[in-house]
Amino acid sequence: MAIKEVNKKPITDKQLVKSKFWSKFNSYSQASVEFCKELTPHPYADTRKYQDYAVGHGAYHLTLSVDFQKETCAVGVYFRDVESWDVYYSEYRESIEDNIGTELEWTRHKTKASVYLIESHKVNNEEEWEDAFEFLVTAAIEMKQEFAKYHSAIKKYWLVSWNEQDFRLHDFMEKYDTIDWNNIANNQFNIGDVVYLYCSYPEQSIRYKMVVTRTEVPEEEEIDDEDFSLSDTDKPSQHVYRIKRTAVIDEPLLGYKYLLEHGLNGSVRSPRILRGELLNYIKSTIAKQPSDSDFEELSDTDTLFEGAKKTVIVNQYERNQEARRMCIAANGYKCKVCGMDFEKSYGEIGRGFIHVHHIVPISTIGEEYQLDPVKDLVPVCPNCHAMLHRGIDGKVLTVDGLKKLITNKDKI
Repeated sequence: MAIKEVNKKPITDKQLVKSKFWSKFNSYSQASVEFCKELTPHPYADTRKYQDYAVGHGAYHLTLSVDFQKETCAVGVYFRDVESWDVYYSEYRESIEDNIGTELEWTRHKTKASVYLIESHKVNNEEEWEDAFEFLVTAAIEMKQEFAKYHSAIKKYWLVSWNEQDFRLHDFMEKYDTIDWNNIANNQFNIGDVVYLYCSYPEQSIRYKMVVTRTEVPEEEEIDDEDFSLSDTDKPSQHVYRIKRTAVIDEPLLGYKYLLEHGLNGSVRSPRILRGELLNYIKSTIAKQPSDSDFEELSDTDTLFEGAKKTVIVNQYERNQEARRMCIAANGYKCKVCGMDFEKSYGEIGRGFIHVHHIVPISTIGEEYQLDPVKDLVPVCPNCHAMLHRGIDGKVLTVDGLKKLITNKDKI
């Protein structure tokens, strides 16, 4: 059996022993029908202490190793996605160890994670190798099957981009909630994975939360979206996956600038798996995404009293959520009057909180009035918002006017 070349240096005596061990193991594993059903035996003898076997669609792989110094053999599951390891460890560890019948060695670092089943074997005695081979074959099958039970439940989070100059996704989403996405890079999307769709132009912000409902959609079953495509070149369908909208996102804090500040590395082009700080930031920000009704300006109010019951009749003008989003995207979350920043003052609970004030009084705006989000709207804290509307002599104060009052309040 050929020896896998790992470097151009002469092979040492220790490496020769390892290659002999793995050569005999490969022959042993090839004779195991169950092992061959679960894994592909190696065609070479490795000079290293371990051999890898890809499983789980590349999300994790098995590592079989031998340590002649410690006289141990081990079968490990090595994770490419450390967040998946976290779920296994916190939710499934006890079940897995109960089923296997022993404690496992769980190790997690910032960028890699693994779990090992280790057993002592007299590997320095070649006559004892067959016992080691039997352990490696049996443990490899057991570890793969045991972790596979839970793998489909471990969902991943993806960041996927599109450009409105190439495809009018906003218009598409006005009519449909499900779309087929071309997976040209052949990433390993699984049913249940969450996909955040990021608009690279013009908004440069996350706009939709989607969930994968199907993978490998046949071409003849693809959803027709040709009317919304603006691209001259049609890319061939490859590994198409279907995603369904679960939320529309209007949150300036999920724009490119803020994503960079919380772990995004570079521009959003090809799909990427979200992990760590960036994923936590996106999830927590979406969870706190404010409703536009939290910032209503009430006007023309009549109050009627009937016993202990109070009825409030309010004429309210419809809010344009996109205008509010664009206002904050242009101006940020600081109050334009006093400079109040709720996140700095209150921490996490204050993130994304601010009122939006109509510079032109809303009671004077007609239904067909076209707002300029940058010129007509301004972010203000609730206190300043109240003072702007309270005004002087029945007139709404301007932002600059209230600023002057704050600066010269000793003269008022």
